Amino acid sequence: ISISDALILCSSSITNRQFSKIINEMGKEINKGKSLSQVIGEYPKIFPSYFRTMIKLAEMSGNLKSVLDHLINHYRDEIQLRKKFFSSLFYPCLLAILCIAVIIVICKVIIPTFVNIFTEMKVDLPLITRIMIGISNFVNQYGGFIVLLLVVIIIAFIIYFNTSNGKIVLDKIKLKIPVFGKITTSKIATSFCQCLYILLNSGIPIIVSLQTTLNLIDNKYVKKRFNFALDEVKRGGKLSSALYTMNVFPILLIETISISERTASLESSLLNLEYIFFD
Repeated sequence: ISISDALILCSSSITNRQFSKIINEMGKEINKGKSLSQVIGEYPKIFPSYFRTMIKLAEMSGNLKSVLDHLINHYRDEIQLRKKFFSSLFYPCLLAILCIAVIIVICKVIIPTFVNIFTEMKVDLPLITRIMIGISNFVNQYGGFIVLLLVVIIIAFIIYFNTSNGKIVLDKIKLKIPVFGKITTSKIATSFCQCLYILLNSGIPIIVSLQTTLNLIDNKYVKKRFNFALDEVKRGGKLSSALYTMNVFPILLIETISISERTASLESSLLNLEYIFFD
């Protein structure tokens, strides 16, 4: 079955009417002579950069089926990763909200009640009790200002993390988060190996392959570091040395590529690495 016919058939099974219409139009455009990557490229808001680039690579290498299988696994794992990430955040966030609620009740209701009792009794209070009363008075007096300050800080962080530098910082933080950071690094390593293997196996020069691979990286921090590594390779440096200076990829990947450079077996090593980090 042709790609155009496959798309038209798929459109009939898609429940979202707008997306179904787009898929159907894509099939018709391919019938007119356009390639799949060209048609997909016309919808950048629907198909992410990684998807568009991988389809283009698949057409260049003639490995469309294997690339589609990779994309299925890639996005399935991404959805599962997001679900795990948000579910892992649910209980800490709930606990934080409950703690804040308890603190507010203590400061606004319980402590003021005891303050009145202690004042009537005219007793000397322990240091810890006096500190608690002081905190309660501060919260009661400046509570509105504290809330306003927190809102301003949160808005400032949101604005900053939407700037170019802020996105780089945020993506760097993502790599440092326990568990989540390791999974993210493994996914980047898998995409890197997959893309570079397809390109090199198709006879495309290493520099062009690395430049194309650069476009697949969504993480802004890794992309910035990869640019420096690419410049080093352009100057005649080894790929393994350039990747080592990035301080991003796992040491197993770097050491394996280093060995494969000496044994002229880079393509097969990349394929093996892809399976290792995918698992």
